[in-house]
Amino acid sequence: MAAVYPARLDPYIADLQERFGGRLRVLDVGCGPISLLSRGQLQGVFDLSGVDPLADEYREMTQRLGKQLVGAIQKGFGERLSALFEPASFDLVFCCNALDHTQSPGQTVSEMCRVLRPGGTLFLQGYSREGSANRFHGLHQHDLYILDGGRLMCEDRLWPLRRGGRARCISESLPLDVLSQSEASAVIKSPMLAVYRKRSA
Repeated sequence: MAAVYPARLDPYIADLQERFGGRLRVLDVGCGPISLLSRGQLQGVFDLSGVDPLADEYREMTQRLGKQLVGAIQKGFGERLSALFEPASFDLVFCCNALDHTQSPGQTVSEMCRVLRPGGTLFLQGYSREGSANRFHGLHQHDLYILDGGRLMCEDRLWPLRRGGRARCISESLPLDVLSQSEASAVIKSPMLAVYRKRSA
């Protein structure tokens, strides 16, 4: 777990602990069978919740293998997080290489923002233009990339052609201030990172 834990998250965890105090509440959206953040839960740094459409299958698989899920993992979709959690439930919302798997990345980012407390951190990472990289096959139906100012861009697959449609910014209307981002790039498979703080009301 130490090998896969995203160490670049640590400064943001430390900042949240300093500002909010106590044990942090963290949500991993698209967590998979074992969240990359499991180490933080096991070390008592934060309370980890995870959401994944395949959570029931992961639970059955881990039980069959004599293992145990780390954190409170439940079945759900990024587009409907507010049906599972109250507004402002989490200090940090994390999503790694899963946003392009959703049916609506824009709605998912909006829902992540909704369940994030004011002053909390939204941490998104992955690779740009995964749709194009995978020829818009299977789960990869969107091209995401980051521009200057933390503008998170999305292009959906155009039917029936396997190419992206018109780009739209899915972060600009949300109460988010960019804290950090990867280099602005729309190049296929370039690393993509966007870290935001939710503005207070």
